[in-house]
Amino acid sequence: MRGRDYFGANPDGGLGVTDPQRGGAISQFQILQNPALNHRAEFRAGFMEEECKAILRGFFKDLRAN
Repeated sequence: MRGRDYFGANPDGGLGVTDPQRGGAISQFQILQNPALNHRAEFRAGFMEEECKAILRGFFKDLRAN
């Protein structure tokens, strides 16, 4: 999610992969729906999840190898 998404230029967003333990959108924080903040964003999670997981795993695998 980019700042423009959060601040309203594009209030709808998407998350391909969620991280319930450490993620900020769908986790203990629920930052996108936090009543203490003055902006809200609607989002969908989990679309193209397997493809997104493969991309992220490949990225971090390469990062650790270098």
